[in-house]
Order: sequence, then structure tokens, then C-alpha cells
Amino acid sequence: MTRVVMKNTFLFLFFFTTHSLLGAQNNQEIFLQANQAYEQNNSKEAFKLYSSITQKGAAVWYNMGNCCYKLDKPVDALVYWRRAQLPHQPELYHVAEQNIQMLVHKSGLATSKSLVTRLNDGLKKIGMYGSFLVWQLGFLILWVLLFSLIGFKQRFVFFSVNGLCVIMFAALLGLKYSDTSRQYGISNTETSVYIGPGEHFSVQSKLYKMQEVIVTRKVDTWYNVSHAGGRGWIPANTISLIN
Repeated sequence: MTRVVMKNTFLFLFFFTTHSLLGAQNNQEIFLQANQAYEQNNSKEAFKLYSSITQKGAAVWYNMGNCCYKLDKPVDALVYWRRAQLPHQPELYHVAEQNIQMLVHKSGLATSKSLVTRLNDGLKKIGMYGSFLVWQLGFLILWVLLFSLIGFKQRFVFFSVNGLCVIMFAALLGLKYSDTSRQYGISNTETSVYIGPGEHFSVQSKLYKMQEVIVTRKVDTWYNVSHAGGRGWIPANTISLIN
């Protein structure tokens, strides 16, 4: 009976591995075909091919943003470039950011961000230079050093600097934990922001095209969002989600 179980397990693992390899090979072939279509200035076909890739990484999202830019779809281009920045790959992050700034300058549209979003972006840029485990170990080491310095008044400066580093590491770890649960979006049109989930509520502000928001809650077809102008409710179809 043991032999049967082992055989079935082997067959399952062989099928799973083969299926995964075939899927990865197929995605790679599609990626190369899409690149070729893009080089031939066939952005529409290239975008279609990139979209069909089942496991999209930062490079795929970045290239999809390039296609949308050439197809004169600035909001979609911004969304895909922002998605390319999510895996926190330093090289792609900065290239995508350059494209975003170029898009904003060329379109004449302001991508407003709240103070919290700007702080998050700054911490992301620092946090992407290292894995989650590395930052956890660094945080632990700093805590040990912090407690080892307690009682040494002559080392007050070192104690203060170390304390600030601990606070920074704590903020980075908190961001990494919370970032996965948050939803970010970009407004695809100008819309009113209501104090409640419905048009029968009063309008408190406006959300402009290409303005970035943080989605905090959803009720039916309405999103509660945090944006540069405050917080409120908008129709779900007025923003494109980044993650």
C-alpha cells in the first residue's frame, strides 16, 4: 500500500511540475511575441498578448503601460506603471516613475496625493532595498543595541540615533504588513465625492482625473476613499484599481 501512495504522489508531483513548466514556457513565448509586436509598432496586438499572460510580473505590467501610452490611454498607462512598481524592484520602479512623471507633465494633469500616500511612497522606496526578512532581522538587532545602550549617559547621542532608527524600521515593517491589505486606485474621470455611499448624500469635494486614492471600504457599488482632499465616497466605476 505504501508503494501505491508513493506512486500516486510521484504522478501528482510530475503532473504539477510539468503543468507549471508548460505554463511558464507558454507565458515566455507570449511575452516574446508581445515584445516583437511592440517593436513593430503594433501596440494594440502587443497589449492583447501581454494581457493574456497568466502570471504577470513587473516587466509585463510595465510593458502594458507602454502600450497604453502609445494607444493614447493615459489613465490605463498610469495604472499599469503603478502596478509595475508594486513588486518593489528598484530598477523598474525608477524607470516606471520616470514614465509617470513624463506622462503627468505631457498631459498637464496633476496627480494629487495625500500626505499619508506621499509618506508611504517614501517608505516604499527605502523598503524595496531589502527583503522582508532582512528588515525584520535589522529591527531585532537595533532593539538589542538599543537596550544595551540604556544606562550609559555618555552614549546619549548613539542612543538617540539608534532610537530613531528603531522607529524608522518599525514604520517600514508596519508599512510592509499593511501595504498588502490596502487597495490603491486612480480616478479615470472627474467625479464628485459624497459624504455617504449614494448620490442622495451631500457633495463634499471633487476627485479629478488621474488622482491617486487609497480605498478603505466598499459598500455595494461605492468606494470609501482617502485622497488629497480628504475622505469620502465615490462610485466604484470612477476609479481603476492598482492592486
